[in-house]
Amino acid sequence: MNLRGKTALVIGGEGLLGRMMTKLVRELMGIAWSLDINPMADVGCDVTDIKSLERLAGRFPNVDIIINGAVGNQKPVAQPMLGWEQDI
Repeated sequence: MNLRGKTALVIGGEGLLGRMMTKLVRELMGIAWSLDINPMADVGCDVTDIKSLERLAGRFPNVDIIINGAVGNQKPVAQPMLGWEQDI
């Protein structure tokens, strides 16, 4: 597989899975932008804040791939099905 010339936005790109997804896109010759609240991200962005998202408008005119790796970084629980509504 080759992603040469393709641009990917990896939301949550500095999380455990996000870093792997960003790395994979780059290994496949694509352009990957890490979007995250973590200061190490290529682009700082809080996807839970509409103003943060509005600041991105027009910054990436040619996006081919969007990967959502953003999570709430929940703490482990004994019964994961309890409280799932809070994650939505």
